[in-house]
Amino acid sequence: MWWTPGPAEPLVQDTAQVLVEATHPTSGPAEVVEIEPVEWNGLPAFRFSERWPEGPAEALVVQGPDRWLYLLRVRALDGEVIPPLLMDILATLRLEE
Repeated sequence: MWWTPGPAEPLVQDTAQVLVEATHPTSGPAEVVEIEPVEWNGLPAFRFSERWPEGPAEALVVQGPDRWLYLLRVRALDGEVIPPLLMDILATLRLEE
């Protein structure tokens, strides 16, 4: 999970994508294959489907009520199945001011 101060405006796709790409490694390619605008617990968010050399990944960028941006990523290692960990974390994660 990464977090950073966000913009004063509502979250837009370009801002979310910059954060996602900033967390990609410089040593190897990671590719964004799909972006979906979503709402998470009433907050603006974007879900990213990614392809890493080791397999697929899912990332969620959320703009919290404090305007900070939060990025949660789960990657499959040595396989093609993303563990259900992402959904488990999202079910319990709370962002509060």
